[in-house]
Amino acid sequence: MNTVLFLDYSRAWIVFAFIINSIFLLDLVLHVAVFGFMRIMKKTEYFTELLLQIAMIVITICYLSFDYEAQVKITRMISITLLLRNLRLLSLLWELQDFRKITETFQRFSQPFLTCMFSLYSVMFFYAVIGEFFFAGVITT
Repeated sequence: MNTVLFLDYSRAWIVFAFIINSIFLLDLVLHVAVFGFMRIMKKTEYFTELLLQIAMIVITICYLSFDYEAQVKITRMISITLLLRNLRLLSLLWELQDFRKITETFQRFSQPFLTCMFSLYSVMFFYAVIGEFFFAGVITT
């Protein structure tokens, strides 16, 4: 990979992550100012947001102070924190009635689907074990 290309990409990624982090930090600060710290921290989404804010600050400081090899790993950590932050958007989308219907449908569908997949896996595993028992080492091509 071209190092100049990666550094440009990671700087843009860091700036984007910093902007998103700042928006979520502003949201967290406003919620604490309006509702109070103890009341906000009882909700898991705001406690998670506080942990993500702390992680993002530590990751940004590490990115600015380490060398290139460490920056590659730190950029991956930023990607993970942004992925976790996207889970918070699901709680906002839950307020939409259409999204709630889709989610409830997947929840109701998941148990029968997993049962079917486990049954198919069990049958295939059973035949694989029998095949290894009878034909192990016999079939070479």
